[in-house]
Amino acid sequence: MKPGELMFQVVEPVGEALAKAGDVEKIRTRFKPAQINLFAAYWCQAEVLNGGFEQYFENPDGRLAPEAVRGFKAMGLPKAARLLQKAMKCLGKPFPRDGDDRWERMYERSDKSRKLFDHLFNEFTGITNWKTKRFERAADKYVVASGLYLRQSKEK
Repeated sequence: MKPGELMFQVVEPVGEALAKAGDVEKIRTRFKPAQINLFAAYWCQAEVLNGGFEQYFENPDGRLAPEAVRGFKAMGLPKAARLLQKAMKCLGKPFPRDGDDRWERMYERSDKSRKLFDHLFNEFTGITNWKTKRFERAADKYVVASGLYLRQSKEK
């Protein structure tokens, strides 16, 4: 089995439900918090590795940054969680779940945020990148340790 295969079996149903519902609050009762947190962490690392923290916060999955922090911590990637928290601080408190609010706050602080986002991006890619598959391995390990894979297997 390739790294990430177990993770995808757990997060794909969350993504499909979220795409249909359009709002994470509408699907929270259908999934374990651990599944939503893992889904959020996956999309955070995918978006950040693809285009940095600016891209992540501009896209809809950026609304799940608090869940991604919890996901990274649960997976044993606390440094990724800390870097994301630092990026989130650029957007002020409370963290803006609304995409327009995130976008406005991000560009209100554009010069300062961009420099910090670039620095955080460089650190983040050292923790999780597509070449090492560190994220995918940690995610698969978490899926097994948390029992998410067993629950998914029994539901099918």
